[in-house]
Amino acid sequence: IDENVGKLMNGLKETGLDNDTLVIFMSDNGHSKKRIWKSNAGQKGAKISPYQGGIRVPCFFRWPGKIKAGNDISQLSAHIDILPTLAELCGAEIPVGAKVEGISLMPLLRKSDSTWPQRTFYTHKGRWNTGTPVKFGGSAIRMGDFKLVGNNKLYNISEDPLESNNLFSSKPEIAKKLLLKYDKWWDSVQQDIKIND
Repeated sequence: IDENVGKLMNGLKETGLDNDTLVIFMSDNGHSKKRIWKSNAGQKGAKISPYQGGIRVPCFFRWPGKIKAGNDISQLSAHIDILPTLAELCGAEIPVGAKVEGISLMPLLRKSDSTWPQRTFYTHKGRWNTGTPVKFGGSAIRMGDFKLVGNNKLYNISEDPLESNNLFSSKPEIAKKLLLKYDKWWDSVQQDIKIND
């Protein structure tokens, strides 16, 4: 990866396109459990896991003169924000009625302490062999600093990024709120799930 990103960046510079090109580097989610060279910075989980080690990824934007270098964004965002961000950068309008769940990252790319809405993200690996959806199999819901994994593990990600302190029993009101939101989300997506027997 390092070598090929280097080739890309050198190629853009050699052709004089580096200042006119937005480069976005983002990885797939999580490392493979089968690789012995993995490095997960102490985070729990790996690919297909709902823990931070399975779903947290790096994302770098580079566009000299358009996006400030060295801006570190800590607000909650996801891959679904890439399309609205690119649309705004290109001056393209997303058609009215189009189902776009993300929001443009441009306010944060311009100024990392910009006002940002509280968001809720749902994670579910969506793989089952029985033909019956498993509601809490590989599931998580994240809202603000709190993340509920499955239906019995609650973490404060800002205070415990390694997800080592389960707060489910000590923060029952937050756990209940996230469980109710997850239930509502689960019911809403069931109508779109088609299972082949």
